[in-house]
Amino acid sequence: MKILDSRFLRGPNIYRMGPCFVSLLDLQGDRKIEAEELQAGAALLQTLMPGRSPPEFIDINETAQLLVRLMFATQVWAGFPPTFCDMVKLSPPAPERYRLLCDYHHEAVADEALRLSIECVTAILNQQPLDFKARLAKLRELADARAIAPAAQVVLRAARQRDIPILRLEEDGPYFALGWGVNQQHYQAWPTGCNDRALALSAMFAENNDGRIPVVAVTGTNGKTTTTLLISHVLRGCGARTGTTTTQGIYIDGQCVERGDCSGYWSARRVLTDRSVEVATLETARGGILKRGLAFDRCDVGVVLNVSSDHLGLDGVETLNDLAHVKGLVARCARYTAVLNADDPLCVLMRDTLSPDCKPVFFAMDPRNQVLLDHFRGGAAGAYLNDEGWLIWCRGSKCTKVVRAKDLPFTMQGHARHNTANALAALAVLCCLGFETAEIARSLTGFVSDAQTNPLRGNLFEVDGVKLIVDYAHNVVAYRAVCEMARSMQKGTARLLGVVTSPGDRRYEDLYEMGQVCGRTFDELVVYEQDPRGRCAGTITHEILRGASSVAPGKLLHNEPSIRHALWRGLTAANSGDLLVFTCAGTFEDLVEGIRLKNPAEAERIAREVSTLHSAT
Repeated sequence: MKILDSRFLRGPNIYRMGPCFVSLLDLQGDRKIEAEELQAGAALLQTLMPGRSPPEFIDINETAQLLVRLMFATQVWAGFPPTFCDMVKLSPPAPERYRLLCDYHHEAVADEALRLSIECVTAILNQQPLDFKARLAKLRELADARAIAPAAQVVLRAARQRDIPILRLEEDGPYFALGWGVNQQHYQAWPTGCNDRALALSAMFAENNDGRIPVVAVTGTNGKTTTTLLISHVLRGCGARTGTTTTQGIYIDGQCVERGDCSGYWSARRVLTDRSVEVATLETARGGILKRGLAFDRCDVGVVLNVSSDHLGLDGVETLNDLAHVKGLVARCARYTAVLNADDPLCVLMRDTLSPDCKPVFFAMDPRNQVLLDHFRGGAAGAYLNDEGWLIWCRGSKCTKVVRAKDLPFTMQGHARHNTANALAALAVLCCLGFETAEIARSLTGFVSDAQTNPLRGNLFEVDGVKLIVDYAHNVVAYRAVCEMARSMQKGTARLLGVVTSPGDRRYEDLYEMGQVCGRTFDELVVYEQDPRGRCAGTITHEILRGASSVAPGKLLHNEPSIRHALWRGLTAANSGDLLVFTCAGTFEDLVEGIRLKNPAEAERIAREVSTLHSAT
């Protein structure tokens, strides 16, 4: 009996809408438990829960059932009874693997309860002695150390009754944040006895104040970062102090306070506990949802941009429907509005999963989208791109022209249709938050996707007369979008060249299809490797080039392992007037140094330009 993986999902997650302890267990090699041994297990359960019967579980074998019943009973004995505890048998090809799911009060107590339960079952199966009393004493010690004083429990219970969010600032500490952002109060729950009972929650919050701030959560396979930054940019332009998380970093009122991939639980929590933040805009990625759950119980507006093949085969997410279920959590947690892509069938289906008080708002690039038209006929709201290139906001039959796509700098004069879709989603969010369309249009036209505001995502440079498009395309759909944009920007006899890669954890079929997309688009292609993620050297380039050669056997296709030399090779092959797409999986420094190999002066110019942008902010 082995624990293969354990994780504490601290907020809403794909299993439950509250905290959940998830453990992947391998019971292979454990023999079937006998009737006599089951009696021994029943005796342990009676020791833990005298006079009570733990719940029964179906569809699992007797050994697994005893384990999950012990997991339930040990926490009851420790004084932290779970309201939910279950064991699910996984499908083949892992016939003896189980997923244990249990809500919890304290992580250390739940983890120790699982380990104690496994030791008990193992001792019974192997007929080995176990000092059960000593192990219970250790569990009690952990439980006592993490217990909250009765007076503090009164305050926290009152906060829950009034729907005030609660975050324990340290797992073992006495400090709690009640509420979010500028509306939060910190509460110190020292175990000082009855004096704390005099603390009335009304001293911290007015009767009609739930301590919350507006929260917008954005997810999807592609476009999350740009859309999140767009929404935050407009909110700041309208006078709100924002807290923003993206895969580029954490931003407070537009200033970066931490760089890196900050699209998960801890980053969102940092924003929500910042007492200066008035509105939170949170990029919410698949990985963070699966590793820790959400940092918030509910968001005001949940956005799902799209669902397409990416990260499949990882963390138990095998199909597009699995991925949609993960990303759909953001929509299921929306309390007022869910902004959904009407052009994506998997997003449309999420309409049926929303909470009763949450209204769907659709956006679409296709003005004749039937879902959108039916939606408007019902008097509901949404956004779309009309045939003249205007972003339109509608509520029922009342429609307003907001701004032309080609007037938004980040759409590259309307050529980047994927960014126009992102702008529609942002427009829908901002209208639902109550902002005027004129204010939104004014701020949207001021957002530029450059190396400062949105690095390596739709950035445009010029080197020796070659237009260099830099983008973080990393899956098939993103490659299609970037290639469509490049073809739209192509003029006359200009050639299209590509310098491309992919993260190494994508499936072979995905790498092959990326190659096919590139083979159909580019006149010359250079493929490099930057982020193998466990794959053998050469695997990524081989599969992408194999896909490209399957559709374009006569084209110039190159394998160049180094990111900087790959960019140099692409720039060297390009002539003035050509377009070069560089899907950059590296850093801005890699971009500059790759250009330096071709033209040191141009590299210096671009580096100075970006440095000036950084210092200006």
